[in-house]
Amino acid sequence: SSLGLDTAARGVVNGTFGTAASIGGSLLGGIVIAKLGFKRAFFPITVMQAAALLMYAGLAASQPSLPVIAVVVVLEQLIAGIGTAAFTVFLLRLCHGPQKASHFALASSLMSIAVTAAGASSGFLYVALGSTWFFVLAFVVALPGVVLALLVDVRPTAAIEKS
Repeated sequence: SSLGLDTAARGVVNGTFGTAASIGGSLLGGIVIAKLGFKRAFFPITVMQAAALLMYAGLAASQPSLPVIAVVVVLEQLIAGIGTAAFTVFLLRLCHGPQKASHFALASSLMSIAVTAAGASSGFLYVALGSTWFFVLAFVVALPGVVLALLVDVRPTAAIEKS
């Protein structure tokens, strides 16, 4: 929902500050992954991304002020940017050989199809459940991915092939 914000306020909070936070999060994610290594950073990033959904559930369940809304949106966009960096590194680790650019393009395109399909159906769920329960359900649905992140072999593909 709009949380009572007019179009201009939503544009500033989400469009301006949210976009800046997303870009900053992507840069921060790259720095964190470079510093800690993908193996150590991957699981905590998946946990943060799932937890961000609960922030939106909290917003939907309350009557937050504009500053609270802005902080949640900016924090979630920062986390989403960090997640984008992790996803990109994950895909790059799966790509190898002389066609790695094509492999990356195909893998990211397939993921885009999944995201588009989920987005297309989410509106119906949002209307049926209401905003609070929609975000709670989104969090619950994200948990298997968080658990699977523990099981993913996060070594680069070249290292996997040599073992």
